[in-house]
Amino acid sequence: MAVAAFVVQANAQFTVSVKVDMDNDSRNDLVNVGGDYDHSRLRTSDTYCTITPSVGYELDEWEVGIEIGIMSNKNVYRNYTTGDLDTDKEFGISPSVYGRRNFSLTEKLSLFAECNLGFTTEKDKDSDGSYDKITAVNFGIYPGLSYKLTDSFVLEAFFSHPEFNWGTSRTSYYDNNGDLWGDGATRTYCTLTPFGGFRDFLNGISFGISYCF
Repeated sequence: MAVAAFVVQANAQFTVSVKVDMDNDSRNDLVNVGGDYDHSRLRTSDTYCTITPSVGYELDEWEVGIEIGIMSNKNVYRNYTTGDLDTDKEFGISPSVYGRRNFSLTEKLSLFAECNLGFTTEKDKDSDGSYDKITAVNFGIYPGLSYKLTDSFVLEAFFSHPEFNWGTSRTSYYDNNGDLWGDGATRTYCTLTPFGGFRDFLNGISFGISYCF
């Protein structure tokens, strides 16, 4: 038992990681001005950022841990009723637990499959002062790559294509005084995101760096 405990302790290590996912997508209107088509009028713009710190415990080819995702999203869109640009702002926090299985390709490069079970709480504030409050439980499976820069630092890439997600969410609607004006809607979903175009594939990549003790 003492030998087994020593071997386990020798092969196990703690990891501290941070993952960053950022994206910006802007599209313009096609407006007919005096017979000329003008592309300069902004129709919609999405600015998205998620930072996810995590702490894990690694043993041989397996790793388990906890993480907290902090999400911020700003959506600017044209209101075709008023002609003005309206802005929605979202903020969310997603604590979760994860398990990962690593498959070594070379001495430094590894492929991994990760499953994640988490809870999300999110607030979406509209231009008129009203907001949506969303809570959700999610389970996801997705692949990734890791590259060992040194014995302690590992660079990671997470792919959202393909990705499997199953979960349930509840959305409640509030006015600008914070009063509930809807009973809320509960939704259960199951999605499989396949490989899309090359641009979708690039937009679906997030990067992280991990430090192993």
